[in-house]
Amino acid sequence: MWLLPSRGRPHLAQRLFTEGKFKTPGLLILDIGDAESYEQVKLPYGWEKIIRPRMFLSGKLNAGFQHAPNEKWYGILNDDHVPLTKDWDARLVEALDGPLVWPKDNYADRISTPVMDGDFVRKLGWVACPDLKHFYLDDVHELIADCFGCRRLEDVVVSHEHVNAGRMAPDLTWKERPSNADDQKAYLLWCRDKWPAIRQRLEC
Repeated sequence: MWLLPSRGRPHLAQRLFTEGKFKTPGLLILDIGDAESYEQVKLPYGWEKIIRPRMFLSGKLNAGFQHAPNEKWYGILNDDHVPLTKDWDARLVEALDGPLVWPKDNYADRISTPVMDGDFVRKLGWVACPDLKHFYLDDVHELIADCFGCRRLEDVVVSHEHVNAGRMAPDLTWKERPSNADDQKAYLLWCRDKWPAIRQRLEC
């Protein structure tokens, strides 16, 4: 199941749904007070919408996991993603033969669209590191990928149309992001204090 948090960007969510041509299910995760602006967004078949109190990105993703805790797989999407490969979603799910798989992102060569095994997520307890708010989530997924020798699908592209890539103008959602410095500090502390025990528990 895909987890798609979005705020203030119904037009981007609709673009993703239209261009993505989804063959797989998902959740659109919205904030109370912002959900009305998404009423005209047409969800793909098999998708549903959930509304939660406003929270940061990691909290939204984990709220999606808590809403549907027994899925076979979980994938993370951003509303500024645009899939460029035919059958991209089905191919990623079919290629999942370990904890995690991901496509090329056409931006920073990072794991911005991970697809994770459901049993692995349940053992981990979250899809996004709860010690973080917004930044360094991909760093955590990259630690997991390195630990377990996970792979990227080189012939599947989900383009990250990020502000920093010059592909969209800064908007209010982008401007309201939490502090990068605070998340960097939290990430370094998590790596020092928590990751070793998590890694041992996951039997890496």
